[in-house]
Amino acid sequence: MKLDDNAKEIILKKSEFLLHNNLKLIEITDATITFSNKKIAFVIGYERYDNVSNINIKFLEENEMFNLGWIAFVRRKQTPLPQNKLDNILELLDYAEKNYAKVTNLQFCQESREMVKDFLKE
Repeated sequence: MKLDDNAKEIILKKSEFLLHNNLKLIEITDATITFSNKKIAFVIGYERYDNVSNINIKFLEENEMFNLGWIAFVRRKQTPLPQNKLDNILELLDYAEKNYAKVTNLQFCQESREMVKDFLKE
């Protein structure tokens, strides 16, 4: 699924906090918007062949990637995220802005991944 121009504009406006945290807008494609500071990257986008959206956080030096949707889900006590693709992205950006120090901490993301694994085992 493509990001239309209106969605891109809304996402870029909501993503301004990333610029204030010294990340730079690196790339805009039909499906993704990427911000990075050479240590960490936020890849915001729509799944190509699915009606799903997400934000991935990549720790570039460690070569590890985390799904912010799952992190937000387990850290917010399994509160479901919106089903609308754009609303989901906006809510994840809001979560990332409010929890920026945490979601950019490798240990926090690794612990969150373990929480996701535990949740999926249930």
